[in-house]
Amino acid sequence: MSKHQLAIDNSQVPEGYKKTEVGVIPVDWEVIDVGELNHYITSGSRNWACYYSTSGSPFIRITNLTRESIYLDILDLKYVNLADNVSEGKRTELKNGDILISITADIGIVGYVNEAVQKPAYINQHISLVRFNIDDVEPKFVAYFLASENVQRLFRGSTDQGAKAGLNLDAIRKLKFAFPHLKEQRAIAQTLSDVDGLIAALDKLIAKKRNIKTATMQELLTGKKRLPGFGEGKGYKNTEVGVIPEDWDVASLVDVSINGGLVRGPFGGALKKEFFVKSGYKVYEQRNAIYRSIEIGNYFIDSKKFNDLRRFEISEGDLIVSCSGTIGCIYKIPEGAPQGVINQALLKITLNNNLIDSNLFLAVFCCDKFQEKITENSHGGAMQNLVVMDTFKNTLLQLPSFLEQKAIATILSDMDAEIAALEKRRA
Repeated sequence: MSKHQLAIDNSQVPEGYKKTEVGVIPVDWEVIDVGELNHYITSGSRNWACYYSTSGSPFIRITNLTRESIYLDILDLKYVNLADNVSEGKRTELKNGDILISITADIGIVGYVNEAVQKPAYINQHISLVRFNIDDVEPKFVAYFLASENVQRLFRGSTDQGAKAGLNLDAIRKLKFAFPHLKEQRAIAQTLSDVDGLIAALDKLIAKKRNIKTATMQELLTGKKRLPGFGEGKGYKNTEVGVIPEDWDVASLVDVSINGGLVRGPFGGALKKEFFVKSGYKVYEQRNAIYRSIEIGNYFIDSKKFNDLRRFEISEGDLIVSCSGTIGCIYKIPEGAPQGVINQALLKITLNNNLIDSNLFLAVFCCDKFQEKITENSHGGAMQNLVVMDTFKNTLLQLPSFLEQKAIATILSDMDAEIAALEKRRA
């Protein structure tokens, strides 16, 4: 913990700082209301529907604001066409440096208008516009400050109460914030903007790496591309699953699993609550598969009363699949996971590790083609339900040699590790 943070925690003000209504700030900073600045503030107007168009001027809505960044998300824009004599157009027309704040529904999302937004552009009635004189204020600094957590709490505290929550313009004018000299405002804004730029670059790189992995999976898992040391001199053959390398086999889910193949959790409704205890066997639930975590849920089941549920037991390395509602999510039970049983919303797959590499199976299971097969074996309309019947148990897989499986799985695992490292850096 830094000396500065320690001082704050001890309710002491460190040298060079002062305590104010917005917290401890440098002594040469001021605390002011938004309304004290030379500003223009308004909100969008209603009845824009008659101006909607498939092209024209961007029409900014709350969906174009994001809590991930102060910059607008302009990938999904709506457009309007205004005649020159429409007064609302002049009142709400955006300029570079304008600050936007959502004032209804999801309150307090902050946006900053820059050259990326085509002009003219306008806002709807759910957004307020705040404009400052750039000779007195760095608007990007204000935007970052308004998006910070402390100010977001003030937004929530200033929210009008009622059936439909809203933030009025007077509440925005009364918001207080720490205000450094203009030169420091610009330096802070530039630093934070540089960080935003790094995050955006990482987002693009992560998306690129994911696309490369998807393309690589398509090539390697179908045998269209062979890794060095595999398939030299080999051709291709027609099979039930299409054209595959002639040295590959075709196997069903039953063929590559053990202990009776695939096991669906106990039918007849949820496990009875009277059997839940504070220690014993963990009940693995659908959310464990969806969120790929053993930490979720704290239900345990008294194993002494459930000798008839032994076939539903979970062991390290088993795969659990969500099969009700959100279907087709798969998770490999890691080492050290607590003993337990699956509930009725899960399917258990125990692979024969002498025939198929579990990491390769996970890649095959998650690819689009296999997920389509899962959908085909589901019913229930909006609330899907995966029915474990012969048609699903006998779903066919393309099966390279075990050595080639391991090699393919290693390539894909390395790509996953690279993406995970970039995501960690971004976080």
